[in-house]
Order: sequence, then structure tokens, then C-alpha cells
Amino acid sequence: MTIQRTLSIIKPDATSKNIIGKIIDRFEENGLKVVAGKLIHMDESKAAGFYELRVRQEKSPIFLTKVKSFN
Repeated sequence: MTIQRTLSIIKPDATSKNIIGKIIDRFEENGLKVVAGKLIHMDESKAAGFYELRVRQEKSPIFLTKVKSFN
């Protein structure tokens, strides 16, 4: 059996509503296993680096603008 991994990003509004635990519970209820977690504040510079390929593919700053709005 091949193990697949993915990245999940929980937006800041979930943090402010204190529902991160509920989100992780939902993952686990559906058979997913959380193997690591990290909380970061993604400022514009980090967002640009993280989403660099996607922004280039979109050929538009709209995607980066949307990511910046998460803060």
C-alpha cells in the first residue's frame, strides 16, 4: 500500500474561533493521520515564497493577494 501525504493549511479565522481541534478531529474521523503540525504567521514575504510556483502559474497577483488576506 502506497502512503500518500498532503499539506493542510488552516486559515487564521479558524484559529480565532478556536476550532483547530475540531478540524483535526474531522481529519482523524475520516481516516487521516496527522503526523506533524506547525503554527506560523505567514506574512507577505513567506506567502510569496511558499506560493511562488502557484503565483507564477496563475500569471496574476490575485492569488497572492488572496493569501495575504488570510492574515
